[in-house]
Amino acid sequence: MLVSQEDIERVTQYSRVSDIEKWLKRHGVAYWTAKKGKVVTTTEAINKALISSNESTIEFK
Repeated sequence: MLVSQEDIERVTQYSRVSDIEKWLKRHGVAYWTAKKGKVVTTTEAINKALISSNESTIEFK
């Protein structure tokens, strides 16, 4: 399932694309930039990053 930039913004509390991209990269979440510069990922990419993470929690800083 696709996860929109709006969904990512709601979870991370970031609204700038560059901040969202940094957060996704820092947490190992694969994503792409859709038309008009919107960031998109999938629930599978998020789950994969969570499973492969050595951290028990994710900080939203």
